[in-house]
Amino acid sequence: DVKILEKRKYCSIEEAEESLMLNFTQALGNHDNKIKIIIAQTGIGKTNAYINMLKNADESFIIVVPSHDLADEIYDSAISSGINNIMSAPRLPVLSDEIQQEIDHYYNIGAGELAIQEYRELLETLDKNSSDYIAVKYYLDRIDDVLKFKGHIIITHQRFLYLSPLSKTLENHRIIVDEDILTSVFSVKVVDKSEIKKLLNKGFIRSNHYVYNRLKYIYYGNDMMKFDYGVNLHTEKSDISKMTDINGNMLELLSSREVIADKNTISYLNVKELPYQEIIIMSATISPELYRMMMPNREIQVYQCKEALYMGKITQHTDNTYSRGNMRRDNKLIEKLKEECNGCNVITFAEFERIFGTKYHFGGVEGLDTLKGKNLYIIGTPNVNDVVYQLYGMRIGIPENEIKADMKKLRVQHNGYDFSLYTYENSVMRTIQMWFIESLLEQAVGRARLLRFDCDVKVYSGFPVAQAKFER
Repeated sequence: DVKILEKRKYCSIEEAEESLMLNFTQALGNHDNKIKIIIAQTGIGKTNAYINMLKNADESFIIVVPSHDLADEIYDSAISSGINNIMSAPRLPVLSDEIQQEIDHYYNIGAGELAIQEYRELLETLDKNSSDYIAVKYYLDRIDDVLKFKGHIIITHQRFLYLSPLSKTLENHRIIVDEDILTSVFSVKVVDKSEIKKLLNKGFIRSNHYVYNRLKYIYYGNDMMKFDYGVNLHTEKSDISKMTDINGNMLELLSSREVIADKNTISYLNVKELPYQEIIIMSATISPELYRMMMPNREIQVYQCKEALYMGKITQHTDNTYSRGNMRRDNKLIEKLKEECNGCNVITFAEFERIFGTKYHFGGVEGLDTLKGKNLYIIGTPNVNDVVYQLYGMRIGIPENEIKADMKKLRVQHNGYDFSLYTYENSVMRTIQMWFIESLLEQAVGRARLLRFDCDVKVYSGFPVAQAKFER
């Protein structure tokens, strides 16, 4: 059961909007190299705030968004608001199968620079009237134009993180990041050990002492490995052509410093650097505490906006943990839930989408607008794989025995609530875990846009969400 330790104070929507504008204006007013975090509710008007600002801005901005779909939406919105000095970075071209497979392979093994080189070489060899030539030419011209553009630029989180910190594009622009970018800066990837074995047998790897030794060490490892530095594999096109049978991002794995091996797989933390300049991040589900721990060399400034009372209603059922494991084991629970949410919109774990007849799952709904104003069922406590928590813990420097300790059922206090959770005894590991669960749950709740729509959201989870009325 959930105990409420303190009642949170909520204000009107108008007050919350005013608080957002005040904080946004303040963050823009101070030029420095800080990461400025603006915490503001989903649906309060963050996008409108920066689009309105761009209309009269005498400086240029890069707007960094989670997906191409959102980039398109914001670009259209900016154009219809009368902003003309704006460009949006293009999606990667979709090409005919054989060429696409070759390009995909470069990206899959981490050789993105060679993919761009390949695109340029394709222009020399393809028929100028072919659809492949037209798609590649459009992409390369557009990306060149965008990166040289002096006006406002809209770009995805991923593309932004691939820009060189010395890029001229960054030099002439201020940066606003829409939605939390932490899991893109610190992403967890997995490689199969059998792929490493194949790579160890390649001649060009065997002749590279540093690379061969690092790969061999990882391959035979069966636990946590923390390295002082990453190893770079400088790839020539001739080397890549010898890796056509390899699946898995070997270049990222080699450059990683936090690695966990088990019998069959290797998980690693792929770290991208945020440029060392002012970055304004606007999000409802961001943890400044985690930013400080993961980026100890950066100064973080927090702007907390006032929170408005929802127009809609959340009812939360906490009679079960609603974990993946529980739901897998308990057929009666699944049947009961199916009956209750029959025909309604459901957000749940990806593996249960088919059971509930939905196409929405935790981690796949960020920025989604199609569910606004609709009644919604959110089913599950979205713990991510333990290895994600462990790799984050390794990055922060938590002792190995505390990272590896089994989770226990503990009473915890968080956000003014007291409740039970299978979690870590180490408080930092607990912070990491609770942030992941909370962001995924609150992102799901946010899809209904409860601030502005009078709809009902029913949540089935042992982890309390803000403004919920609890039922057992």
